[in-house]
Amino acid sequence: SVSLFYQRIQDQIISLPTQFGPSPPLPPNTPISTVYQNGSGASAVGVELESELTIAKGVRLKANYAWQDVEDDLGTRVSLSPQHKLNIGVQARLSDHVDAYLGAHFMGSSLLGRVPQKGVDAYTRFDGRIAYRFGSIARPWSIGVVATNLFDDRHLEFPIDNTPGSLLQTTPQRRTIYLMLTGKL
Repeated sequence: SVSLFYQRIQDQIISLPTQFGPSPPLPPNTPISTVYQNGSGASAVGVELESELTIAKGVRLKANYAWQDVEDDLGTRVSLSPQHKLNIGVQARLSDHVDAYLGAHFMGSSLLGRVPQKGVDAYTRFDGRIAYRFGSIARPWSIGVVATNLFDDRHLEFPIDNTPGSLLQTTPQRRTIYLMLTGKL
């Protein structure tokens, strides 16, 4: 499938500091109170391509690519709006009760703010899942192990902002493994 889109956004909500904490003990210009108000508008235009292909019995390849251009009313790229996104995944039914998934997700670089330019580098993340299905057709259940960021590349999804007083905090993304139980009562 191919999808084209155009969005016009008006009155984006922005936060403005109204009060700053004492320095010391806080770093200079540390906001302790903010208000929200309507800001400028923006527009987004883009295209998304999506496909699914059966490779073998019980094995499907899924892929999608999206390109977008998001600019504010001044013609400047909007913060944290990557232009390129690509997802590729293989989903397989390994037996009557076991399903598996392996996916790769590419996220293009993005920017934060105007001056100074800060941003997030492009990154690729790999995720996986294996699950055991049980129960009846009317009440299906599954228990699985899910892992995100399989290679533990410690990429950033939000930029580091060392500006004095900034409340932005970020940490490199780590591998996460969790147990998932789903079902229908």
